[in-house]
Amino acid sequence: MLRRPLLVLALLLIPALSLAGPYYVRGDFYCHDGETGTSVTDNCWGYDAGNEMFDDGLHDDGAANDGVYGAWVTCDQAAGRREWKIALPDWSENYPQSFIDALANGVLFTTGPGDVIHFRLDQRFLFDGWQPFANAVQCDHALPPGAELDVIGAAPELGSWITGVPLFHAGRGYQRVITIATPGTYEFKIRVAGRWDVANFGPDYNNTQGRNALVTTTYPNSDVAFQLDEQLGRVRGLELGPVPARRTSWGQLKQLYR
Repeated sequence: MLRRPLLVLALLLIPALSLAGPYYVRGDFYCHDGETGTSVTDNCWGYDAGNEMFDDGLHDDGAANDGVYGAWVTCDQAAGRREWKIALPDWSENYPQSFIDALANGVLFTTGPGDVIHFRLDQRFLFDGWQPFANAVQCDHALPPGAELDVIGAAPELGSWITGVPLFHAGRGYQRVITIATPGTYEFKIRVAGRWDVANFGPDYNNTQGRNALVTTTYPNSDVAFQLDEQLGRVRGLELGPVPARRTSWGQLKQLYR
């Protein structure tokens, strides 16, 4: 008899082997010139004390020295859709990364100067299907106000890249259980519903030029939980096993995001 896998409520996180730094949140939403004390557009993508990240347990970054960096950065530019990366001063490390387009950036949405935006860089290794495996980034302004999300992908049940399936917001993330009829490996992304040009999420986070996520099913008519965890900055497609018992699985999902 096939046993239906249970969702593991405890996330398996392993600290990174080495911690670099200092990291800075760099982008066109923060253009403060630390030397002159003025805000000029030409100095966007720079770095100073105002956009530095810390792994000290005091910047909504978990525990001190755990491989998670955090920062609150005050936007000094006009409202709108903005771009950003987390990077070392010399750009030798920068996230989110896209192997498809090295210059592609994360995106965020602001209502104008004075918005305080929180960012995280999580260098821990996270198992149980979450993508990316390590070096995940997160921003609490990743979506425009009132945005709804869908999942879209290669499987017919995911719309064959034509029509997405709406996701539900639950706790700290978005999710939906979808039955995939034919076993296989499928690509997918989570995006603002019906739109590719606003924001979409995969292994390269909220990056419109980023890679697609992958999910593999091993059973016919298998339930898969598609999830975006806003706090972790990660997505996954988690095979739950063959139908039936959707109600039990849904209860476990709700507990995970409580």
